[in-house]
Amino acid sequence: AADRTSRIVVSLLLWMVPTTSQPSSAPTTSSAPSVVPTTTSVPTVAPTDFPTVVCYSNATQLRIDIERKPDVITQTFELCTDTVIDLSETAFGFKSETIISCGADGDPRNNCTLLGGPTQLEFGPGTQPVFTAFNVFVKGVTMADPINHALLISNKGDITLENCIFRDFAAPATIISIYEPWGFPFDLTPPPDIVIARFKGCLFENLSQAPDSTLTLKSTGIATSTKGNTIFSFEDCVFRGNNFTGVPDTLSEEGYAIRMLGGSLDLARNCFYNNAFAGLGMIQAYSNTNVTIDGSDYYEESAALKCSYVATSTEGADKTTSALANCVSTASSQECQAVGIFGDLARADIVASEPSPAPVHTEDTSEAALPSLGKFWIVAFASLWMLWMVVVQAV
Repeated sequence: AADRTSRIVVSLLLWMVPTTSQPSSAPTTSSAPSVVPTTTSVPTVAPTDFPTVVCYSNATQLRIDIERKPDVITQTFELCTDTVIDLSETAFGFKSETIISCGADGDPRNNCTLLGGPTQLEFGPGTQPVFTAFNVFVKGVTMADPINHALLISNKGDITLENCIFRDFAAPATIISIYEPWGFPFDLTPPPDIVIARFKGCLFENLSQAPDSTLTLKSTGIATSTKGNTIFSFEDCVFRGNNFTGVPDTLSEEGYAIRMLGGSLDLARNCFYNNAFAGLGMIQAYSNTNVTIDGSDYYEESAALKCSYVATSTEGADKTTSALANCVSTASSQECQAVGIFGDLARADIVASEPSPAPVHTEDTSEAALPSLGKFWIVAFASLWMLWMVVVQAV
């Protein structure tokens, strides 16, 4: 019995050895690698059901999918060709690494139109206290009939619009940037507190000021920056057929294409023609705006403007600015140099609209126009014969 008891005790001890000899921290250590990536890494792939459609024709679905997109994933949202997306019920914003393309190639001739809505493209925080988006692109999209804004910018980051069309509507402020840093302690995210809006190869056509707007954010021109934290860049753009001759009792009675109140403005190979702007200049750069002009812009002279191209001032835009503004002396390019679809159209349009030269009268000295020598003598002899007969008869 004693031996049996001893064997049982030994068996129990041997059975217990693996458990008592195993470090108590081993399960935690071995499972750690599966936990760490979840807390320290970011998703590298989008959800398997994303995007949900091949191309978009519905604003609500587009907004939902943009919101679902992971920030670090570069995703193209293709708009269906020959489609009109109604924004009257919903609008959409952006996240970093987002591309909205008209068709697969972003060609404006694919006819993708955003119609209506208070604000069509909102590059801003919406309901979020802090919002930043980088590497955002909109390609080949047409903006039509916004109630207030085609593009509203109110956060830092960068957005590029390529080959987009702003055409045939009157709005209180077509494009406006109101970005101003929240400051400590709200906005601590790098990089510096600026927003960059680039317009490349875009068309601004037949735009005008909406009358009697009660909107607070209103202007008397096409593109406006109200703060010094904005960089606007216009490259290879065409401005034609726009009418901004001023609306009394608004920010100013001046009409313009672009106005900056601080910040920076870069201009290259843009074409301005057949527009109606009244006041200081079609480009207005106030509050010490840094303006970069490479001399390749084409613009028409206008008797309604004090400065035919750019008006600058160290002061802000108010009723006294007209007395302080200076005209930037720069020569206009001899022809529209804009690269791209709308540049090609502009060149053909400008040439077609130029008056034909007045006809120059020149005498016809061709051989057919001159009488031959034989005919001359025949006529001369006949004349002399008739004169002789008259004299003979008179005698």
